[in-house]
Amino acid sequence: MKHRNPDVLIVGSGLIGAIFARLLVESGLHVVMVEAGANLSQRPGEHLLNSYLHHKDPEQYHSAVSARLHLASIPVVRNAQSRAAVFSSYNFSNYNPEQNAKRNLPAAALCYAVGGMGTVWSGLVPRLEPSVEPSDVMSQEQWESAYQLAEKLLAARSDQFESSLRQSVIRDFLLDHYRGGEARPAPVAARRVPGSRCAVHWTGPADVLDPLLRPDSAGKFQILSEHIVSRLAYRRGKVLWADVHALKSATRRQISAGIFVVAGGGTLTPQLLWNSGILKEDDSPLGRYLMDHPIAFARVALGPEIVDRVRALTGKDKESRLSDDLPVFLSVPLRRDRPFLSFILQEKMDLRGWGGRVDPRMVVNLYWYAIAHPQRRNRVTFSQRYVDTHGMPKPIFDYRRGSAERDRTAVMVEDLRQVGSLLGTFLQGSPPQILSPGSSMHVMGTVRAGRSRKGDAVADEYGRVWGLSNLFVGGTGLIGWPTATNPTLTAAALATRGVGRILGS
Repeated sequence: MKHRNPDVLIVGSGLIGAIFARLLVESGLHVVMVEAGANLSQRPGEHLLNSYLHHKDPEQYHSAVSARLHLASIPVVRNAQSRAAVFSSYNFSNYNPEQNAKRNLPAAALCYAVGGMGTVWSGLVPRLEPSVEPSDVMSQEQWESAYQLAEKLLAARSDQFESSLRQSVIRDFLLDHYRGGEARPAPVAARRVPGSRCAVHWTGPADVLDPLLRPDSAGKFQILSEHIVSRLAYRRGKVLWADVHALKSATRRQISAGIFVVAGGGTLTPQLLWNSGILKEDDSPLGRYLMDHPIAFARVALGPEIVDRVRALTGKDKESRLSDDLPVFLSVPLRRDRPFLSFILQEKMDLRGWGGRVDPRMVVNLYWYAIAHPQRRNRVTFSQRYVDTHGMPKPIFDYRRGSAERDRTAVMVEDLRQVGSLLGTFLQGSPPQILSPGSSMHVMGTVRAGRSRKGDAVADEYGRVWGLSNLFVGGTGLIGWPTATNPTLTAAALATRGVGRILGS
């Protein structure tokens, strides 16, 4: 496509960037999307689970996901072989001499690829529970409208796996344990594919972008892969252009646009703003109120009673029926007297160390998410000395969990332990445990939204950065209120709200 300045420049090609692009192009605007990673699939931004091999072999999928994730900040161990001078321009693998190991998000990761985290995400799309996770950035009517559009774009439903034999049996056990209608099918961004051996097609950015990539799209959309926006130039309350670098050719150019959208995730979005000098002063809210969901995790081999019930439902062709059975995706909702959200899932897992001693079809993962609370002291800043692989300032996390949060997670672990014991036996190496900070991949709060600039917000309720009339941010970083719910759908709903503001509706 012949280059011309677009109406909108979007930084980041994950699910949120894709939603902005889809709705803006369909409204007649010309959009250019910039992505630091390469295109790794025939359709740009395809979910990894849509590969036959990854669908059929959870171990292969686990390995593929691990290969795409890059730790955001790795502390450097000082010794005789790692003198400070050696690291003066060191950027390999995001090792960071300025990172305090005790205040790090050690598991926080980045995904450099067209589609970003949307190529490896869990697909879980629960809504916020308004009685426990209230937010004033929208009214309840506005949330309902935004959620409905986001769910449509992501093909979100709760009945995709209703025919799963294992899910049905496990749900009966959970209903009995929680004495009522607490266990329910989890809402998932996926659709059934009749006649396909993969059975389920998982929503990725490729699905959101698909209408824009067809020949009849009239050249209104372009993805610049392996390019990075290093800086946004602005003056008098308006962004004028973006400095764009082609990573392989080392060429540079400036791209002007009427609107700029930064949707690079909870870490890379504030990184670009900071490097551009936007809200760079130390007392600004940029990078502050960093939140991460505390997660309790365990892996369980289903017990004999559950296995026998499942096999009894398979009929005569037991092995074939069980091999083609749909996976388990169950949730136990958040409540005031139970301030954590629970999922029982059959998804990526590495069982190679078990040497065939467990049937992977009878293993489930348990994830319990506690409410994260925003604290101004928790933040991500950026180095003035060290740069990452792409030449941008390295992120430095300063994150601590308070005593109240630790108390809540202890209660959460005990609830998980009870459910796991009910379902079967904890696998060795995967007992009930609190995962390392950052494991949720839900970095939130770093560009948080608020109706008033005085409320220590980076952006308004539409995601427009305070003080810059044509700069919008999107993603989980906008979420800056107490929450335990997986944030993808909420971030998508906020993106649709931002698009409405851009279009003037």
